[in-house]
Amino acid sequence: MPTAPLPTAPVTAIPPAWPRPDYAGNGIVNLMATLIGACGGQSNYPPMAQLSVERLRPRRCLALMVIDGLGYEFLSRHPDSFLFHHLHSRLSSVFPSTTVSAITTYGTGLAPREHGLTGWFTYLRALDSVATILPFRPRQGGSGYRELGLDAAEVFNFGSIFGRIRRRGHVISAAQLIDSDFSRAINGSAQKHGYRNLDDFFALSARVIRGVQEPSYVYAYWPELDSLSHRFGANSAPVETHFRALDNGVARLSEQLRGSDVTLLICADHGLTDTAPSATVWLQDHPRLADTLRLPLCGEPRVAYCYVRPGRQEEFQAYMHQHLADRCVAVPAAQLAESGYFGVGPEHPEFGSRIGDFAVLMRDNYVIRDRVAGERPFEQIGVHGGLTAAELYVPLVLYEPD
Repeated sequence: MPTAPLPTAPVTAIPPAWPRPDYAGNGIVNLMATLIGACGGQSNYPPMAQLSVERLRPRRCLALMVIDGLGYEFLSRHPDSFLFHHLHSRLSSVFPSTTVSAITTYGTGLAPREHGLTGWFTYLRALDSVATILPFRPRQGGSGYRELGLDAAEVFNFGSIFGRIRRRGHVISAAQLIDSDFSRAINGSAQKHGYRNLDDFFALSARVIRGVQEPSYVYAYWPELDSLSHRFGANSAPVETHFRALDNGVARLSEQLRGSDVTLLICADHGLTDTAPSATVWLQDHPRLADTLRLPLCGEPRVAYCYVRPGRQEEFQAYMHQHLADRCVAVPAAQLAESGYFGVGPEHPEFGSRIGDFAVLMRDNYVIRDRVAGERPFEQIGVHGGLTAAELYVPLVLYEPD
């Protein structure tokens, strides 16, 4: 016998106390607008309110180092560090505050609304597949899309920042990542340099930055702080130890850059907050909710995109309101987009298809997960993607050796 329908409930709005991503002058997209302008290019966004294009333009080398997972709140707890001593300002990441979306912003100068990569799991309509974006393969595993003859640059359909600037481009990334499908798509024509470990990362950064002989832009990426935070938690001893090693490495690099015509900018894609098994909402524990969905959860554990079966949106909303309102907020995805959370530029052709019907934003330290057949299970302590200050705000560190 069919289950009786749930009563309709009103849509819950995002709590006004939650921070919003900033695209007007104090966000990472504005940092990129400043850098693009200093490198002779054009951006759809205004430059940073606190850092002018004119200040950066004369430098022979502009170097941006992105430390994955280095949140502003995290750095603020380390006032004795070299990085904190050279803290310039606090910036907002993009929404969602996650690596896929933010690193693509760094690589393109575009907000998620424009570049179209909206989370770790993204529905690719042309392939009718939920993709794990960074490995560029189906979520359930199996052969990657490259093995199926697909080119990531064509599927993603956005331009690299290195095609928009008038400087020689260099990318410094881990050797195992430098030639990935995602990296090739966002790094474009830049000269690529792969490193093996932390010491090699700093040695290579010094060598590339000091070695440029013409106006250049260098982008360097370090992922390990984020990886350790996922595994052990953002406030764990391994993360603290690694941060100190990073901070010492940056301090040594600053000495090596003395006398060079460079501005070194250090920023991040997001911060993290710690979760726990007791704060996990498993979709399998809510079979009636799961039955309203036509696709697996997309996006992130902290902000999930829900694709609802035709005719069942009221049931979906009512269930969320009655059973999960203390743990999350379900907002129509189009409403979220119209409110500017993903940016304000022209939409990527596939943007609307990649945010589902509803975005489920998790409260406090809650996450929402589901399981897909064939998928390797994984657990994380440190998480990101949501709209807490710990996740959304990142530091901008500025060092000029002269």
